[in-house]
Amino acid sequence: MRNSYLKQLFQTGAFPQLRTDLLELAELFRSYCATDPRDKIYGILGLSSALETDRLSSQIDADYDLDSNELFLRIARLVTSGPDGLRLLRNVDNSSEQSSNLPSWVPDWSTPLKTRPLEELCRPDILFSSQRPIIMNPPSPDILKIAGKRIDTVAAVSEVLEDPGQRGLEIWGSWIVLGSKFGFTPPTHFNWGSFALSQDYSG
Repeated sequence: MRNSYLKQLFQTGAFPQLRTDLLELAELFRSYCATDPRDKIYGILGLSSALETDRLSSQIDADYDLDSNELFLRIARLVTSGPDGLRLLRNVDNSSEQSSNLPSWVPDWSTPLKTRPLEELCRPDILFSSQRPIIMNPPSPDILKIAGKRIDTVAAVSEVLEDPGQRGLEIWGSWIVLGSKFGFTPPTHFNWGSFALSQDYSG
């Protein structure tokens, strides 16, 4: 009865988009508060088990004998052992708030994500191959060893250009400065018409 109700809830449009498993639900609710960090995972087990596409929740029990770091590491290993395992890495935040006791590739679900994943800012098919990732046998269960190819190197990082207005123009200006510094030029097809200036610069 409970699962039937939860399925109906998902279909009502109460959520921004239909999630497929425990990982995506954890992403959705990550910024919400929980007195016990473990409830960031345990609190959504019922929701994820209501999803027909979820394979993770059935392998997790609400075991409060585990501390939060052990739980987060277990979730990370489960995700990386399955299809599209590298999607876990979009939740890793190089933040000072992340627990120092967790491996660098394991998301700390007790803290909100400080930076938006690059996947959200451009077409995912540009970033990720449709092929199954090759995860090599690591020397330790706490190490994630991945086979891949180096495509390019990020020379500089700036703020994301999203909203029109004066702030957008300032960010665009910072891109020009960065481009000059590193020998690049900003795109020429920028749509200036979509940016409304907050003050009159005609005089």
